[in-house]
Amino acid sequence: MNLTDADAKLLKTHGGYITGYNVQAVASPLRDADGGVHGQIITAADVTSRVYDAHELLPMMQQAEQNSGVAAAVTLADAGYHTGANLDACAGQGRTVVIPDQQQAWVGRPYHKEQFTYDSARDSYTCPAGRTLSFFGTRRDRHGGTVRRYRAGGSVCAACPAFGACTRDRRFGRTIHAGPHDQALRAHRAWQASDEARRLSAMRRWLIEPVFSVIKDQQAARRFLLRGAKNIRAEWSWLATTFNLRTLARAWQRQAALAR
Repeated sequence: MNLTDADAKLLKTHGGYITGYNVQAVASPLRDADGGVHGQIITAADVTSRVYDAHELLPMMQQAEQNSGVAAAVTLADAGYHTGANLDACAGQGRTVVIPDQQQAWVGRPYHKEQFTYDSARDSYTCPAGRTLSFFGTRRDRHGGTVRRYRAGGSVCAACPAFGACTRDRRFGRTIHAGPHDQALRAHRAWQASDEARRLSAMRRWLIEPVFSVIKDQQAARRFLLRGAKNIRAEWSWLATTFNLRTLARAWQRQAALAR
């Protein structure tokens, strides 16, 4: 418990654990009439006491849309926002997102679940070796969702040349757990592998990362000066406003110079 700020939470950072807040921001490129980019504009800013970013994706996208009056054609986010629930919700709302998959290093492995083909008509999976994994029941996951389970059987897997690499379970064989958002995850992985998604993903570094760098270094905001969630939210809003005024001032100066 923090005795000076009851709203602050214990957060894990690259430098260790701190007592603080999780700040959120959405930025869009500031373009001129010719399409050139001349900085970033913060279109949404908020503060949360939640440790993880995942719950903030849709609220921040909605806030940015309300503040700017325009729905973004594509939203780029970092891996902390990657969840099946977020991808499913974005797909349902017709929102295009580019979010790195935290499991990407594992997805390409030969016996990752992604390498198993799902047959919706038979409600079964086919493994890379051609064996069928049939549905055998459900269970609840830690988030309260329903997970469907599929197995090939111990005797089938034990006789497979991939036994030991795919599974070591001689009793039940390989088991696939399919969550409620598996199809959204698969669809997004396919989209992420496209050239267009890769091109867009590369834009995130120069779009949002400089925003936090400028606020920390040039606006000297490496820590908040106030206490309490309400005051912290106001302070973060002022910092975002100051950032936007700096960007707009440079744009106005360029316009004035071109008009001479």
